[in-house]
Amino acid sequence: MMPVYLTMSIEKATGNECFDIVMNGVTAENYKEREKQNKRAVSANIAGTRFKLVKKVLDNLNFSISEDDDFTSYLIWSDAYVSNEKVSDLQNYQRINHFPGMIKITRKDYLARNFVKMQKMYRDAFSFHPKTWVMPSEFSELSQRPRCHEMKQETQTYIAKPFNGSQGHGIYLCNSLEKLHFGESAIIQEYVHKPLLINNVKFDLRLYVLITTCDPLRVFVYKEGLVRLSTEKYLPPAEDNLENLFMHLTNYSINKRNNSYEKSTSPKDGIKRSFKYLNQYLRQNDYDVTQLWQQIYDLIAKTMIMAEPHLLHAYRNCRPGAQPGSASVCFEILGFDVLVDSNLKPWLLEVNRSPSLNTDQNIDLDVKSRLLEDTITLLHIKSSDKTRTLAAQKAEAQKRLFSKVGRNPKFDINGKVSQSKLVATKRKMELKNLLNRLQTNASQEIYENENCGGFFRIFPSDDKLQQQKYSTWMAYAFSVFKNDIKSSMTKGKHYDFSYLWQEDEILNMLAECEAAEMKKTFKETNYPSHGTCL
Repeated sequence: MMPVYLTMSIEKATGNECFDIVMNGVTAENYKEREKQNKRAVSANIAGTRFKLVKKVLDNLNFSISEDDDFTSYLIWSDAYVSNEKVSDLQNYQRINHFPGMIKITRKDYLARNFVKMQKMYRDAFSFHPKTWVMPSEFSELSQRPRCHEMKQETQTYIAKPFNGSQGHGIYLCNSLEKLHFGESAIIQEYVHKPLLINNVKFDLRLYVLITTCDPLRVFVYKEGLVRLSTEKYLPPAEDNLENLFMHLTNYSINKRNNSYEKSTSPKDGIKRSFKYLNQYLRQNDYDVTQLWQQIYDLIAKTMIMAEPHLLHAYRNCRPGAQPGSASVCFEILGFDVLVDSNLKPWLLEVNRSPSLNTDQNIDLDVKSRLLEDTITLLHIKSSDKTRTLAAQKAEAQKRLFSKVGRNPKFDINGKVSQSKLVATKRKMELKNLLNRLQTNASQEIYENENCGGFFRIFPSDDKLQQQKYSTWMAYAFSVFKNDIKSSMTKGKHYDFSYLWQEDEILNMLAECEAAEMKKTFKETNYPSHGTCL
C-alpha cells in the first residue's frame, strides 16, 4: 500500500508543475512509473481473438500483450470454444474468458430444452422464452400445433433458426409447416406478435452479462447496452412480407445490408441506440421503465440459475482440486438478446457466447470499450497472483507431507480411536473453512463494490426474499440435472444461498464446538468410563 505522504505528493503533482517530492528515495513520478511497470508484468494472450478492441483496451490497461499460441499468460482471451483440457491445465493465477458447460444456454436447442424442463414445475416463472421445437426430433409435436390454432381460428407465424447460427445467418419466417426445411438441424420458434415499437420500427436489446465465478454463482449486468432497430417500418407478419427480414429481424449484420441503412454518429438515432435513449422514449410514452428493467434482470438471473448445474458440474470436472469459493480461472461475458412486446413483457430470444466486439459505430466503441475495461478491472488480476499461487501450492504439498508423517489419532481411555473427537474435529475444520470462505468472499465483495464501474450484481440478490425464490428454483434445477445424468453429485455439493451465514454466527458455532469439546475432555479425565473407582 502506498504511504500517505507519498499519496499526497502524487496528488499534488498535477497540472503544469510537478512538485517531485522525494520520500525514501522515491519520487511521485518514479512511483507512477514503477506501478506502470508492475502492471506490464501481467501478460495477456490475445492470439484467439479477432477483435482489435480487446488489444487496444488491454494495452491501455498496461497489460503485456502476447499474440503467440501459448497458454502461460495471466489472461487468455479467445472468441472460440475452449476445450475442457485447456481449462484443466490452467494455473490458479490464470483467467480465461469462457466457462465449460456454457453451451447449455448458448446453443439454441439446449436452451429450449432446458426451459421445457424448468417450465414443468415453474411454468409462470419461466414463461419468458417463446415456445420452441427442436427439429427434426420434435416434428411430431409441432405438426399438432396448426390444428390447435385452427380450432381457435388463429394463424401462427414461425421463425426458424439454426442451432449454432449467428448474426442472422439461416433465419427465415413462415406461416405453414409445408414451407419449413425439416431436413436441417434447427429450432422452430413461435414468432412474438405485437412487439413494442420505437417510431413504428421493431427493436430488441443487447445486454452484456458477466459471470465471474460459478462456485458460487455470481452474475453482473452492465448498465449500458445496445438498442438495435430494424431498418423498415413494422407490419404484422403476412404472406407478402414474411421474406422481408429488414422488417422482422433486428440483427445488425442483416439490417446494415439494407439500401436504406445509414451510419449514425449519435446514440439517439440510427439503428443502434443507447439504453438512456430507450428509457427517455418509454417515459415519454408513459411506460413503467423501472418495472421493465426489473423483469429483464429477473429474466437474466433465472436463465443463469437454469445454467448453474451444468456450469458447476463441468467446472468441477475440469478443476477437481479447487475448493468451493476459491478464485475462478474462468469468467465469461454473455450477450443476452431480449425482445419487449407491447404489454412490456420481455422475451429472451437467445444467449450469445462470444458477443461481437466490433466497433462499426461510435456507440459500439463507447459501450464495448468501457465494458471490457470494467470487466478486467473487476477480475482484479495482479502480478502478485502468480507468486501467491506458487507459494500456496508449496504450502499445501508440505501440509500433505507432514499430515502423513505426523498423523496422531486421538485415543480414548480404552486405547481406541475416539470417534466423537474425530467428528468434533471434522466439524471444527468445516466451520473454519466456511469462515475463511466467508471472509474471502466478503473481501472480494468489498473490492467489487468499489470497482464495479458500470456493472451491478443481480445474483446473489441483496433482496433476501428474492434470493429465497432464486434458491428454490436453483434447487429444482439441480434436481432435474441430477436425474438427467444420473450424477453422483451428493446433497450439498452445490452452493446453497437459501441461508447466508454471518461471520459472528460461525464464530459462535466454533466457540460452542470448542466448549463442548473441553467439557467432554474434562468429564472423561475426571470420570473415566472403564468401571474403576477413583
